[in-house]
Amino acid sequence: MRFSVKAGLAAVVLTGALAGVGQAAFSNDGVVTMCANNSTGALRVVDPSGVGRPCGNTETVLPINQKGPEGPAGPAGAPGAAGPAGPVSLPSVVAKWRKGNWNPGEDYYSAIDLTMFKGVYHVTAKGTAYMYEALGHEYWAAVTCQLRVKHANGKSEVMDTTVVEVSDGGPEYGSFALQGVMRIDTSVPETAEVACKDDGGPGGKLTVLRHLNLHGLPISGYVQVQQ
Repeated sequence: MRFSVKAGLAAVVLTGALAGVGQAAFSNDGVVTMCANNSTGALRVVDPSGVGRPCGNTETVLPINQKGPEGPAGPAGAPGAAGPAGPVSLPSVVAKWRKGNWNPGEDYYSAIDLTMFKGVYHVTAKGTAYMYEALGHEYWAAVTCQLRVKHANGKSEVMDTTVVEVSDGGPEYGSFALQGVMRIDTSVPETAEVACKDDGGPGGKLTVLRHLNLHGLPISGYVQVQQ
């Protein structure tokens, strides 16, 4: 066919022919339809969406795909730079409870403690003081309990203090609650503890502690102002 002989000329004319192509000349799959003159090799772009044959009797229909075949995959790129470190994830709620009875004694006694890790916590504690009945006597006691932080450097700091008064003449029971905010800025764990002592008694031998609970709830966005 003559068209094959004119292929070189057709390639030269192709760029100019495509410059005037309207949107209607392209099908949905990106193919442009052209008519190639069998004698001269001249090209013209046609709209293939018409009713009749797009090219004349002396022309050959020449569909050209606007998108070429997919090339081979390129080499893998270099690894990207490491992203910024994410926020520190605080542990979930930490808690401890202690069963049984404990005599606080006349000096502070650490009744319950809890190891805490880096972060900020709302620490709460609760328990009950009880005095046994002493026949023929009316003993009275003031049980003092403190919520403390034992820092990694060995120093202790009191977050909250409460006093519970009990007597064998009544009331024999007294509940207490403590709370505070504990902030740990280093990777070394620190300890929250409840320490109690008996200021009455005889010698604190009739007073016991029961039902002690200690909880640490992680919090964020905390700012502490000291007055």
